[in-house]
Amino acid sequence: HYTLNFINTILNNPYLCNEKYYIIIGSMNEDEESIRKLTQDYSNFILLKNISNMGDYMYSSKYAFSAGGNTVYELLCCHVPISCIVLADDQVALGERLASFNYLSYEGDCRTNINNVIQNSESTLVSFLQDGLNPNIYEAISSFTDGMGAVRIAENIINLIK
Repeated sequence: HYTLNFINTILNNPYLCNEKYYIIIGSMNEDEESIRKLTQDYSNFILLKNISNMGDYMYSSKYAFSAGGNTVYELLCCHVPISCIVLADDQVALGERLASFNYLSYEGDCRTNINNVIQNSESTLVSFLQDGLNPNIYEAISSFTDGMGAVRIAENIINLIK
């Protein structure tokens, strides 16, 4: 119930409540109706589901909150700063490891202490909005990918068939 709880936190923080938010609701989200009701009177909360142009939203984002799955890699390739939250066992190691290299902010495991994760998320977002991105994280994100991966793969394939 991270998304629902975090939206409540944002709405109760005068510093955060006027920012624009894209809320991308996954097909497994049990709180969709509650989220829709909670945000229906706020034009700065845009709810999206089953979108076909996820990349457009990623590239246009100033900051993202994401579970520690494959979306984290996609956001990093788009050079979007991320707060990683854990919703499943396989996300713990990824979040902790990428945080150790300053690729993202690791907010914690929602399954063990959601209140702590919400507080960490709020603190990180306030800090980002007040101070901008930590230079160490900016440098790490900027160097995460150089956009030349497909070229290197093609070169290796060509070298294999020579």
